[in-house]
Amino acid sequence: MKIGVFYPHNLSFSARTYIDNIMSELNRLAVDCTVIRENAAEAGSVDIYWDPRAMGGAAPYRGFARVPKPVVVTVHGAASWAVPMRENYESIRTAIIGEVRKRKELFRWRMFRGRCAALIAVSSYGRQELTTFLGLGQERIIPIWHGVNREIFRPGGATAGVERYFLHVSQFQKKKNVQRIFRAYASLDIPNKPRFVAVVPGYDRRGRLPVGVELMREPKSPSELAKLYRGALAFVFPSIHETFGIPIIEAMASGCPVITSQGSACPEIAGDAALLVDPISVEEIRAAMERMVLDIGLRNRLRNDGVIRSESFSWPKSARRHLAVFEAACSGVGCR
Repeated sequence: MKIGVFYPHNLSFSARTYIDNIMSELNRLAVDCTVIRENAAEAGSVDIYWDPRAMGGAAPYRGFARVPKPVVVTVHGAASWAVPMRENYESIRTAIIGEVRKRKELFRWRMFRGRCAALIAVSSYGRQELTTFLGLGQERIIPIWHGVNREIFRPGGATAGVERYFLHVSQFQKKKNVQRIFRAYASLDIPNKPRFVAVVPGYDRRGRLPVGVELMREPKSPSELAKLYRGALAFVFPSIHETFGIPIIEAMASGCPVITSQGSACPEIAGDAALLVDPISVEEIRAAMERMVLDIGLRNRLRNDGVIRSESFSWPKSARRHLAVFEAACSGVGCR
């Protein structure tokens, strides 16, 4: 099978992680993945086209609207519709721009409603979002979880006696809830308060950070992130909205206890192996961090449960499910 994969230059880090891992595993399955940058004709003769980067409810790549072969699209949720405006936009101006963009995307989706042979969501929650906000039939959407690279993200722990720290990792967006996380940490009043390491590429807020916060604005490689996860006391990730949340699984696979949100896809991904909080409540986030510091038994349980939970997520397994969707679409059994 030969797949024409839309792979523009301006992909987010999380989208690139997903696409690169699936393409790598598909290659292991003797699937030829041909990258398309701007023009669908670049792929030459292919059996199927795949747009794997429809983020936040965005419509598929317009170059696939009239291609002669089946089209499969991965839609990474509908955050623009699902997240309340006050939690999604920084200002009235950006909110207006966002609302205009939403209308354009809905219009563009009309070109593809009967064109896509199949739609892939990255979680069951994501499938429900697409049904609710984009009006796509639930029976047409196949949820497939992401995986985790356990050769990189694996338990190791920090050396005994080495200082531990709280950790947060995200690409800066308002919905990642960084400001509430910082306020919760600032209000944490305990002896020997751990540092807080925040890896937030794109962070553009001005002003002083709370005492104890170490902000890293540059992206880290997977191996660098794995080392940070392994050395952390706990991973703090109470996002307002996630359709999957790859950092949750990376932290768990690395043996790092996780605090995450009780909303959106976070409970689906974390299962019973994380401490869930209301992401809107600074007090709940603060209390969860305090519990992580004071309750060694809780940390050990979440560390062990997290490693076990992460074993449910595999890039080879995810790629095999993708291949099944592509094969069904090519045979005309795709979701229409």
